[in-house]
Amino acid sequence: MNESENNFNEFDNETYELVKRFEQMNPQNAENLFDEDELIEIISFYLDYDKNDEASVVISYAQHLYPQNLYLFHLQIRNLMELKHYDTAHTILLKREKTEPDNGDLKLMLGYLHSTTDDLKKAKQKFDEALHLDVEEKAEVLYQIGILFKNKERYDLSKKYLQQSHKLDPESQNTIFYLAYAYERLSENKRSEEFYYKYLENNQLDEIAWYNLGHVYVKQADEKQALECFEKAVTIDPQFNLAYLSRCRSLINLEEYLPAIEYLSDYLEKKPNSVEALYDLAHCHYKLDNYETARTIYNEILSRDDELPHIWLALAMTYSDVKKFRSATRFLKKALQYDEENSGYWNILAQVYYKRHHFRKAKKAVNKSLFYDKQNIAAWMNKSRMAVFPKWVVRVLTEAHKHNPQNAHILYKMAAYKLIDGQFDSGLSDLKQALELDFSARDDFFYYYGRNFTELNEFVENFNKKN
Repeated sequence: MNESENNFNEFDNETYELVKRFEQMNPQNAENLFDEDELIEIISFYLDYDKNDEASVVISYAQHLYPQNLYLFHLQIRNLMELKHYDTAHTILLKREKTEPDNGDLKLMLGYLHSTTDDLKKAKQKFDEALHLDVEEKAEVLYQIGILFKNKERYDLSKKYLQQSHKLDPESQNTIFYLAYAYERLSENKRSEEFYYKYLENNQLDEIAWYNLGHVYVKQADEKQALECFEKAVTIDPQFNLAYLSRCRSLINLEEYLPAIEYLSDYLEKKPNSVEALYDLAHCHYKLDNYETARTIYNEILSRDDELPHIWLALAMTYSDVKKFRSATRFLKKALQYDEENSGYWNILAQVYYKRHHFRKAKKAVNKSLFYDKQNIAAWMNKSRMAVFPKWVVRVLTEAHKHNPQNAHILYKMAAYKLIDGQFDSGLSDLKQALELDFSARDDFFYYYGRNFTELNEFVENFNKKN
């Protein structure tokens, strides 16, 4: 029995007989054995089962008999693309485009071909050319182009074509869903929220939509609404693991550690090897000051895979919080062993060294942190804290400001220390700039300045009145 017969059950008797008859035909006497529709059915059979070489034979035979059939041409291009014969497909398409410059289908095929080879600029150009011509089912074509760009992670382009599709067919639920998704990925959160709700009006039991909407709320730091969405997703599908864990994380972010522990424990009964769930469970115990329990869980994770730097870091923090800095240092070094270029880890190590009064090592670690990330504000603040004299603090913060000119916290601290150092004009200039950037963070200045100076209070209040 040949391979075509093995696939018999997937097709009806007619298709099977057609394929069998084609494979058994005598090429010398085959001119009129099959009509166009029968050959298309045979080709589709082969393409559906990735039998591209066999499809090539039928396509060649069919095009010899029916050279004007556009659908056969489509199948030829599809087959060439599946065989990754992109140059051949491109040459054939360009040749035909020259003779049919107003054929929108040809331009669409060229667009798909360019997208397959990741030349998205040319793909967009051809799609736009096609859409300016008469194409059938334009809303569906726009939708498919939007999905193509979504799959290429070009959410800006995906949004553009889906918006156009939505204008033509505002009731299409698929378009509404993926438009919401494009807005979500572009962090246009209010628009995403709007379209997910529009979709959910007609699809209330779609757990994926509730889950995605939950993450839109997470992005907006609205954990209560996020929790509600994740709970709906889990209610619809109790086996939806991602939604289950996201619900737990929302509880953690809301500092509802006990219910989070309960849910995570239930989850781990079903998925005992879930590192994510174990990590979240340990974190809950850590936040409740159950350090021994947290350590036990972190060590359980590390016994399975000791190359997880974030677990070593978490373990280190359980010791640092209780002033066991020697152990914290050891585990931080293990974290850096597996993630040497992590600026945040180096900064935490610097803080631990500083608490141990290992000042030289602390400075070396914080400099390493800034070597890997000059936008690490916490590291700059940490380094400035290690400076002994106001002039040294100002020197550090001047360098920090150079790399982070829009950060008000740096400017508030720099202004305070300049004033302490007697640099009044420059200090007031920095204070004014900081107030312009973020007036709400003005308490930073008074914290660092540490003195009650009425004129400075008036300076800040007058700035507020003027602005």
